[in-house]
Amino acid sequence: MRVIGISLGIYAVLLVGLELGWGIRLPYGPAVLGYVLISAAVSVIDRRRAVVRGVVPDVRLPTSGPIGRTGQVGLIAAFTLSGLVALLNPWQARQMVRQMTGNARAKRRLARARAAAEAGPDGDPTALPRRARYTLPFDGEWLVYNGGPDPATSHSWDVIAQRFAYDFVRADDAGRRHTGRGTRLDEYFAWGEPIRAAAPGEVVRVVDGIRDAPAVGWGLVDVGARDFVGNHVVVRHAEGEFGLYAHLVPGSIRVAEGDRVERAVHLGDCGHSGHSSEPHLHFHLQDGPEMHDSLGLRIAFSNLRIDGVPHAESELRWGQRVCAEHDRPGAH
Repeated sequence: MRVIGISLGIYAVLLVGLELGWGIRLPYGPAVLGYVLISAAVSVIDRRRAVVRGVVPDVRLPTSGPIGRTGQVGLIAAFTLSGLVALLNPWQARQMVRQMTGNARAKRRLARARAAAEAGPDGDPTALPRRARYTLPFDGEWLVYNGGPDPATSHSWDVIAQRFAYDFVRADDAGRRHTGRGTRLDEYFAWGEPIRAAAPGEVVRVVDGIRDAPAVGWGLVDVGARDFVGNHVVVRHAEGEFGLYAHLVPGSIRVAEGDRVERAVHLGDCGHSGHSSEPHLHFHLQDGPEMHDSLGLRIAFSNLRIDGVPHAESELRWGQRVCAEHDRPGAH
């Protein structure tokens, strides 16, 4: 909300200045594009300021694909602008409305729970610890591309269900996530990798049949998809703890609703379906089966290494390289 407020303020000053100072009134298209570019720039500057203050780590990753020539500003602008175009898709427009109304209900529910101290050590139902024990939902070393447990590192702090979500990618030592130009799905290290259950549970929702987003490498969402979450699986891991595994490859999902799964069962393959800037796994915990009405839950993963250091249990932050302890180099 802070970035949105600053962007709107700058945008309003710009529009008023252009009209009063030079008599210029921007047409609708350039006006929208102007706001998108301002918002993207403010988002990048805000993240850099957080790095300078020491709130978040100084991890600079290259931007994937041809859009990478424009840096993070270009990526955010392309993603945001195509997301606005997606509102012309009636399925996605309906989802957006459900997300906004559900998010408002979730905010009220969270406020009531905290006020009444209904759950958690501090009256916060999203707080640790969790009932189930969670391990990383993939094999080998992955990079936390987005996400963290606080406002400075959060995936989407103001979207309650995704407040503690993580986006995971595979990257080389320089942070590159693909070979070649990054315009083909099979050039991405994460694409097609098996995604595994982070804990035992019951599959309560499966959505499949959504194509991998076209124009990979250009930062565009799939404006034609019928579900912006893409192909996904929701697993009930414990009472009030549901894991959502999103953006899977179409046709790769190996489980069905009602199935009981054990830890590390292969659920599907990492893909690029729905609103995805590049092939990656979006994973988060929520307190109900329906994302739009749920509270996002903090999650600490067990038995892992973070940047090569072993941890019995830990939350994650963007920029960290993570793998299961049994996947460490030299492990057998």
